[in-house]
Amino acid sequence: MPLSKKEIQKLNKLGNRIKQFRKAKGYSNYEQFAFDHNIARAQYGAMKTGQI
Repeated sequence: MPLSKKEIQKLNKLGNRIKQFRKAKGYSNYEQFAFDHNIARAQYGAMKTGQI
């Protein structure tokens, strides 16, 4: 079932918040952040872009 426009907007907003949190914690790249927090890089990338 495809996501609604509203759901996509919420996921994008969440992705932006995750990115802001990462940068606020001093991580310049997502790979190190993902590694330090036991998140697969692909999973983090999907979260950041609002795909999951």
